[in-house]
Amino acid sequence: MKIHTPMMLAGLLTVLLSSCTTTSAPTVVNMSPQKGDLARLHKSYVDQGYATMGMAEYKKTLEVTGILLGRSKNQRGNDVINVSAVGSDRSIARLLAATPEENAKMMALPLKRRITAVCTVGFASGAGLSLPLTDCRFE
Repeated sequence: MKIHTPMMLAGLLTVLLSSCTTTSAPTVVNMSPQKGDLARLHKSYVDQGYATMGMAEYKKTLEVTGILLGRSKNQRGNDVINVSAVGSDRSIARLLAATPEENAKMMALPLKRRITAVCTVGFASGAGLSLPLTDCRFE
């Protein structure tokens, strides 16, 4: 049986750690969200039978722009806003804020005006409701 001294183990550890370091530059990731066209997203949602799981955008974070048509509450009692595509007056998406601070911003937005938000395409399964956009952050 070979006995290793603390000095031998420290040397071995130094060799192992030095082989794990890298000198390459860190990778820079673009954190700006992809732009999503509300009318196209809604068409995909309808084509999927009013379900989001089959959409390529499901669970993806997108920047969307639309017209704020109204405010309401969801089944859980949370504030939501109803939004149309630009140039339309038909509600096709419902947006839910990410935080209480974003909810306050959302509820202060003026009706019948263009809004932009960064949201995640949320879950829906055949309910026939507007496209759910969750975790929204507002400009």
